[in-house]
Amino acid sequence: MKMKLVRAYLKKKSVGVFENRTDDSGIIIDGNYFKTTYMNSGCQFILGGEYDRYAAYLRKMLTSFTDIGVELYVIFSGSMKADVDKRKEIHQKLMNKTDSIQPGRQENEYCEPTFTKDVQREVFDKLGIRYFVCECNHSEALISLAIDYNLPILTNNFEYCLFGVTCILPNSIVFDDNGFRCTVYKPNRQLFPLSIDMMSILLAISDEDSSYYQHIPGILKCHEKLIFLSAQHWIRKQNKKSAIETLTKYLKPSDKQELLETISYMEKLFKHSRHFVASSYRNRHAVHPTRIDTTSKDWFETAVARGLIAIPYINLKNNNSCSGSWLIVDKNRDDAMLVALDLIFYALGLLTNSTDLKISFIGRQSSLSIVRDIEKKLPTRKALYMFRSSSDLCSAELFRVIINELMNGFDFVTLDSISKDCHMIIIALVYYSRKNKDFQNGVYSILLSYFMLGPIGNKVGVLKKSNFAVTHSTGDKTKDRYVTAANAFIDLFYLDGSRLKTIFNRDILHNIAEFEHCLQHVNFLNKLCGEVTMCTIYHKAVNTTFVHNLYFTLTQEKNPLEYLKTRFNCDSIYLEYENLIRVFEKCAHSVK
Repeated sequence: MKMKLVRAYLKKKSVGVFENRTDDSGIIIDGNYFKTTYMNSGCQFILGGEYDRYAAYLRKMLTSFTDIGVELYVIFSGSMKADVDKRKEIHQKLMNKTDSIQPGRQENEYCEPTFTKDVQREVFDKLGIRYFVCECNHSEALISLAIDYNLPILTNNFEYCLFGVTCILPNSIVFDDNGFRCTVYKPNRQLFPLSIDMMSILLAISDEDSSYYQHIPGILKCHEKLIFLSAQHWIRKQNKKSAIETLTKYLKPSDKQELLETISYMEKLFKHSRHFVASSYRNRHAVHPTRIDTTSKDWFETAVARGLIAIPYINLKNNNSCSGSWLIVDKNRDDAMLVALDLIFYALGLLTNSTDLKISFIGRQSSLSIVRDIEKKLPTRKALYMFRSSSDLCSAELFRVIINELMNGFDFVTLDSISKDCHMIIIALVYYSRKNKDFQNGVYSILLSYFMLGPIGNKVGVLKKSNFAVTHSTGDKTKDRYVTAANAFIDLFYLDGSRLKTIFNRDILHNIAEFEHCLQHVNFLNKLCGEVTMCTIYHKAVNTTFVHNLYFTLTQEKNPLEYLKTRFNCDSIYLEYENLIRVFEKCAHSVK
């Protein structure tokens, strides 16, 4: 739902009040609120995500609540309920936006980096904040939970107050010693003295996201900016039957159906029927299994809710469709998501219990978004059987069986010799490097990003210039060596406008985008298989400012590894990094 005119009306009527909040034991956060948090964090996005810094920003924001004893619970919407043609239209708009991006261009629009949503969940897990993912729209879950447990909703969509819940406006919050102060929108039935039926119609025709919304000014004979005001006057002269007849008379069948469905959905929101999310909230402190029990009737909904099934896989299962890359890429190359399609086919096979597969792929062809049907047959049913087996042994081996079918002979023994938080990165690098033979500098850059944020960051703390402005002996020789290594590369975590223009290269951006899609879907598939192997912790592995700075630098060097060894200026720490490269090379050479 998008109801800007409704919100403007509520503001004009001064429905919101600024007040102290000292008694809130818990708050429900609208997952849509997080859509703007990366942009507000100040991290650059043109080269991708600075996930370590974004995670620090989120932690600071969320601990402001948890430090004063407020329990947080987040509800996200899932997939968009739209047909392939509508999604193709949306994908085209995203492509137009990313194709126009240029460093220093004032009109650049924000483009969400690959792992933004994943990092949000990493921070929630670290802080003990439970979250719930709805299969589609999450409005019903938000309102149901808020009413069942008498909790306010932190949201920018404060029109939810019309359905009987209290809404807190996020950008109005001011913390103090006694709690916090904020603008609150409380239920106010006197503002609209209408029946549920008529109120549902009023709000349905005010939904600016709907396909029929463009026709409402003509039906009501009003200016588009006055739709909500005009609709209020008009609705008072109608009954339910006459209102629906008038509204649907000139709408095409698909728009008519959408309007009727939206009215029905609004009625549902007003009636506050108990939602599946309520049981999740009641059991929020329980330890939930990471394995999906496919014998349960509602296994798919439950697994989506707990984040075990990735949001892109909702449309994948429900209508065999998949959207292409939304990242900043080279438009003259294939869609950056295509390289991950073999991984996505395995996810579809597991979810549908089928080896004969077809995906409607909504992706790039030059400057156009097109839909193409792509077919694949899985080599065996072994993984499908294991996914639906009740055996713990099957669950433990499932992911590796799939990787071995994709990359026959993959050397898991060598992989097991390094830290588990690097396993998915090595698998994704081997998988992608087989599709792009010219990614060696990318391999070095990705692995050093992980090495800096993971092993080195764990020893020396946050990698910021201010932490290394004065270098001195700590008395711990091992830590001093890590400090030396961190200091040698700390400048690559930073970027100014001039440097951004220098290293902005769409071919490199495309390579990194392809790898990131592979890494994300390797992790999606691993989680779908029960996450026996640890998933990547992105904010401890990837900083794309660092990756692009180093990638660009290495393209200027005749011997990249010799350059890196010299720059490390510490042989023992370089050998630790070099071991990651050797593991990658051995795993890559093992694949037949």
